[in-house]
Amino acid sequence: MLIGAALFVAGLLIPAMAVKLVLLIAAYLLLGRHVLLTAVKNIGRGQVFDENFLMAVATIGAWAVGSFDEAVGVMLFYRVGEYFEDRAVDRSRKQIMDAIDLRPETVNLVKDNGKIEVIPAEDAQEGDIVLVRPGDRVPLDGEVVEGESRLDTSAVTGEPVPVRVAAGDKATSGCVNTDGAIKLRVTHILAESMVQRILDSVENAAARKPKIDRFITRFSRVYTPAVVAIALLTAIIEPCYRRVAQVGLHRDDLPCNLLPVRTGAQRTADLLLRHRRRLQTRYPVQGRRFSGSTE
Repeated sequence: MLIGAALFVAGLLIPAMAVKLVLLIAAYLLLGRHVLLTAVKNIGRGQVFDENFLMAVATIGAWAVGSFDEAVGVMLFYRVGEYFEDRAVDRSRKQIMDAIDLRPETVNLVKDNGKIEVIPAEDAQEGDIVLVRPGDRVPLDGEVVEGESRLDTSAVTGEPVPVRVAAGDKATSGCVNTDGAIKLRVTHILAESMVQRILDSVENAAARKPKIDRFITRFSRVYTPAVVAIALLTAIIEPCYRRVAQVGLHRDDLPCNLLPVRTGAQRTADLLLRHRRRLQTRYPVQGRRFSGSTE
């Protein structure tokens, strides 16, 4: 995009028309090739009226009428808007991921002989007993089998007040153990834990098509067909109206097949009125001139 913007600025500054045109064409292709290709692909899928189609029609129309600077400028500003939108989405997504990255790397597995073994969290299975010391984050969803403590669930549920848990209570992964040590029986492996489900939802939100599209997409579904229809009507009606205004709808200028059907007497009267000056010159009438009115 930066190269396209630089070519656009250079095209504005160079006065030589040939060089200017080459620079603007190169800038337009660099900036708009993705938009044009997307518009063509969407047309093939039956999705005609979107923002890509609107930008393609607008800029190609500008090229057709000789507004080269405007065509490249519109495409540049559209790409700049897309860039800032993508940056904002990526920054928000990264901040969310950093805030809720609660996945544990290891767990303290309590073996049958009572010894503690540190194993990767993904190796823990349902039914395993894990130890959660004070200050540790609950690694997996489970049920408390020994000990009593308070769990800070604000990172998962948003509840600011710690929740007291004892034997028989459920503990959700991602919570922080604030008091005493507790032992949990794993009820869900890492891939099925609450923390993993939250992270999967966040990571896949951008990849999946949302139920509510972007505002520009929804707006273009109404705006684009309306603009195209108005443009077509203007292209058809305006030249016809100009032609009719030039012709003036004079009877003498219309061809015979456009004249309304008249009787023989009416056609004779029209013929006399149309050639009255020629008849008066060739056959002058003495006395009063016929004015077509009676007293």
